[in-house]
Amino acid sequence: MRKRILYIQHAGALGGSAISLLRLVEALDRSQFEPIVACIHPVPAILDLYRNSGIEVVYWPGIRDFMHTTGGWYPLYNPFMIIKLLNRMYYFLASVRATQKLIEQYHPDIVHLNSLVLPSCAIATKRCNKPLVWHIRESVVSGHFGVRKRWLGYLVKRLADEAIFISHDGRRLLVNNETGTVIPNSVDFAEFDFQIDGNKIRSELGLAPDAKVILFLGARGVIKGIFPLLNAMPLVKKQVPNAVLLVGGGAYHFSGRILSSIARAILPLIGYGTVAQRVDKLLDCYQMHDYVYMLEWRKDVPHLLAACDVLVFPSTAPHFARPVVEAG
Repeated sequence: MRKRILYIQHAGALGGSAISLLRLVEALDRSQFEPIVACIHPVPAILDLYRNSGIEVVYWPGIRDFMHTTGGWYPLYNPFMIIKLLNRMYYFLASVRATQKLIEQYHPDIVHLNSLVLPSCAIATKRCNKPLVWHIRESVVSGHFGVRKRWLGYLVKRLADEAIFISHDGRRLLVNNETGTVIPNSVDFAEFDFQIDGNKIRSELGLAPDAKVILFLGARGVIKGIFPLLNAMPLVKKQVPNAVLLVGGGAYHFSGRILSSIARAILPLIGYGTVAQRVDKLLDCYQMHDYVYMLEWRKDVPHLLAACDVLVFPSTAPHFARPVVEAG
């Protein structure tokens, strides 16, 4: 009889964690294991990513993440982040209960969490007496006093039957190397062929034949380095007049959420702005719209890599540099 594995996916946008989980599930021996992916956000691109690969996937509302990693956290000096932190604390027990209902619905033999930001799911899993694999793909942040960091580390050591880290540094920072196994993320090198012709992408975007193409696959991610990259581009343009920058996933679509609307209205008044607003301001300030291409999210990464002359990954915080590995 096959063992059923329930994977809980936290991602709110299509990116590295979603791809990494896909590669992991695709490698399962389906004669022995039955995978189910439960997404806590109703993102069509993520749901389709697994569904189109023949993987059972479900959107399960009511589960909330608790961010405290380099990918995002709730600093107390930011009033909007305080609101988010209070929101997560208020709904924490409800998130535990929602996860318990999910587990009761699908009766998995193993629960696999795809991120550190799912502590409520870890608690629910142990309440249901299910084996827990906690896959920690991010680096924890210290925060202000280290309280949340120590709490998350305690939960990993106390609740996880197996903790998987993607780097030795991540394991050291969270649990002081006291538990867990380090398994780096994988890349399907069969998908990345050096013989792929990049001219198709160049023609599609209307790039000049002699254009020097710089590729950045970090969207508008702060820790990916979008701000130092955009600040550097005017200098690059002076040295290399035919340079262009492609920003994969850089196109912005307003979510329409109430908190986002408030942030977009208030933050500019205090000279800050949301990440999207700050990116747009830089593009306008340096008049970069004619040589910086903010692309939609694309699945043809191998073709983008083939089309570029150089890939950049100017990250400002530790995390897995998937595009660098794929380009190599």
